[in-house]
Parts: sequence; C-alpha cells; structure tokens
Amino acid sequence: MIFVNGIRYVLGESRPISSVPELGGDEAAIKFLADRGFKNYRHSTVEAWELGVEAARQAMQAAEVNVADIDQVIYASVSSRSPAHGDLSIGLFAHRMEMLTTPITGVCFGECTNAMLGIEHAAMLLETGRARTVLLVSTDVACSKEQRVTTGQTICSDGAAACVITREPRGSAVPSFELLGFAKAFHHLSRAGMSNPAKSFRDICGAAMKCKKTVLSKIDKPLAKWIPNTANSEVAGALASVLGIPASMFYLDNLPEYAHVFSTDQLINLVDWATRSKAPSGSVVAGLATGTSGSSVAAWRVV
Repeated sequence: MIFVNGIRYVLGESRPISSVPELGGDEAAIKFLADRGFKNYRHSTVEAWELGVEAARQAMQAAEVNVADIDQVIYASVSSRSPAHGDLSIGLFAHRMEMLTTPITGVCFGECTNAMLGIEHAAMLLETGRARTVLLVSTDVACSKEQRVTTGQTICSDGAAACVITREPRGSAVPSFELLGFAKAFHHLSRAGMSNPAKSFRDICGAAMKCKKTVLSKIDKPLAKWIPNTANSEVAGALASVLGIPASMFYLDNLPEYAHVFSTDQLINLVDWATRSKAPSGSVVAGLATGTSGSSVAAWRVV
C-alpha cells in the first residue's frame, strides 16, 4: 500500500486578475476570464524553490518526519529561468533543506501532470524497496507570459505543495490518502508544435478517457468527487462532458481565489476537498491531471 501524507501548500500573495501584467489591462480579456470563473490569482515575489522549501518543511512537520527520514526527494516543476545546466534551483533547495546528500529526482516534462507523475515515481521506489520515505515537492512560479496566461484561456498562479509518501499512514494534522490505482497516457503532437487547439483538446480527452477506464476498473466503490486541475470553468465543463462525468462532480472550488497552480493543483485540491467537506474515512476520490502532452488519473481513499 502507498500513502500520501501531510499535504501542505504555500501560495503567493492574492491579487485581482485585472492586475495580471501579461493581460496589459485588456478589459475584454479580463472579462472573458472572469466569466469563466477567475477572480484572483497568486503572485510570488520569491523563487519557486523558496516556496518549495516552505511547503516541504510544513509537510514534513505534518507527517511527523525529519530530514534524516527522507531517503528520496522528487522535485516537480516547470519553472526555470536558466538552461538546465545553469539552473541552481534544486541545489539551493537542497542547501536550504539541509539535504545536500539526499537523492533528488526532477520531474518537468509532464507540465500540469508533474505532481501526479511524481507520485507514480515515488510509488515505484517504495514498491521496489528502493526508498522508504519519499518527499514530493511540486512548485512553480510563472517565468514568462505564456506560463502566466496559457493560450489566453487560463491564468496560472505561483505556489508550492509538498507531501510525504510512505508505505503506511503518517501524521494526524491532515488526512492521509491511500493510492488505490494509477494510470497515465500520452499524446506528444502538441508538445512538438504539430497540432492545433481542437486536436490538442481531443488528444487530452482521449488520453484522459483511457486513464479513467483503467483506474475505475479497479475501484468497486462510488466516487465521492473528481479532483481535476483547476482550469477555466468552460474548458473543465467540456472535459467533464466528454468524459461522461457530471460537472457537479468536479471540484473547482478553488478556481476564483487560487486560479490554476500548475501541477500543484492536484495536491492542493485533494487536501482542500477532504478537509472542507470533512470527508469520512473510506471515501474514494479520483484525481485527474491533464497537460500538453499527457494525462493521468489516480484513485484515492481517505484514511
């Protein structure tokens, strides 16, 4: 069994979407986004790795583990202001966390599925005995106009979330979640710049449908909720419709205040849904993450 424990998150300061610099005061664009659920977004004045440090420290405290207990870190992020060989982020993170000899694996090409792919990697390490306690950190700060306002449809926020992944539940400050099933599927034409918005959406839906069928075939209990990435409510509604999921089953409560926090959405929305709804132990929920070139679904049981 695999458990995600101590989910904690840290966000940038709240600002109205009308102040997004990349929108340049375009009233039509601001109204378009407001009509689709956006109200505020989160802006950080510090780097992604610094947000990651704070989230990691809080998660370790919530899961009741210390630095010496962590034998692997998975660092999920698309935020880099420098080429790979010149990016200091992971080194600075390790130094601040006093983890200079702890193995760190980076996950970046999954875009908004990075956190989910990080969970899968952690599960494989635990199941094969290569690790006992894995710290997952998902952290992003928009580094460009394209990252802040993606295709003009979604506003991205700055934030980080972290959790501790083990073979047993840890901590009592926040709920733990047992991983019941996981699936991923890919579609690389969009990543190669060889697609268009309509085909990209069809590819995303096709991959997500494949994952949905795989995971739900292993679940014998009704789902309490679907946890998607927080996105434009119109796009989320279209995705739900294609997948045959009632729109009311999608947890989008954080959209007005948090906007879309890259792949960190999955951890934020999972723990927020469980705590705000006071989900009883045994409740089953499914996470749905979609990115430019891949989709993934995970089924969770509230411990």
